[in-house]
Amino acid sequence: MKKYVLSNILALCLFAFVNSGFEGLWMMNDEKFMIHITKADDGEYKGYVDWLKYPVYPEGDKEAGVQQYDRNNSKEELRDRKIIGLQNVGELYKNKKGKLTGGWVYDTWNGNKYYGSAKLIDENTLSLKGSIDKWGILGYAMKAKRVDNPKKYFAKHVTHHE
Repeated sequence: MKKYVLSNILALCLFAFVNSGFEGLWMMNDEKFMIHITKADDGEYKGYVDWLKYPVYPEGDKEAGVQQYDRNNSKEELRDRKIIGLQNVGELYKNKKGKLTGGWVYDTWNGNKYYGSAKLIDENTLSLKGSIDKWGILGYAMKAKRVDNPKKYFAKHVTHHE
């Protein structure tokens, strides 16, 4: 019995540790895609498209049934990249205030790269911002919710997450 209680406490502590900070899976507020944010050894935070609600182009699209790819990229040579697994956040580093700054955010829907920043509103809510100016004045922020049960999503669709 003691082993059971101890293992449950350990599992809860590990779960709390894993789900802290910027790292993890985040469902964007429109619930059309999920990103996986990781932290490299040098402190850089990166994000990758990990799940799409619609992994293939829908009926009525000129490419209906085809797995979504980076077709709107401004660089023609990059347009054949699959959206799932594509890096869409990079070069973000934590500043003294605990915010991620100095990097970029790539919008796969329009093929544009923006100055990027991110901050935690609370431990389960992320604000990810892309701006056309490096000061973050002219931009758009999206809220994302931490994904605690990824199996709910990954069982249904093609994903990058293993």
